[in-house]
Amino acid sequence: MTLDSALILFNSAAAIVALWSSICATNHMGRKTPLAVRLAFILIGVGAAAALLAPGYLGRAPTNAELLLVTGVALLAVADRRRRHSRRLGREVRGS
Repeated sequence: MTLDSALILFNSAAAIVALWSSICATNHMGRKTPLAVRLAFILIGVGAAAALLAPGYLGRAPTNAELLLVTGVALLAVADRRRRHSRRLGREVRGS
């Protein structure tokens, strides 16, 4: 496996995580979700889909900046979701 193939694989994995997280977050939104939050998650999903398709479309490996950006967004999406679920579970335990 060459370095370019490894970068494309890592970029694709991070983009899939970011895309899936944004889809799940968008599906859990209600009517009272602020428009800015809704738009932010939609744009994250569109950007992750573009990062997922870019290596095949452009025919090149992602740059370091693209890789760091997609990885950061994926980590933020996963870490934020875990924080929200742990907060919700903590409230349920205290309430009973």
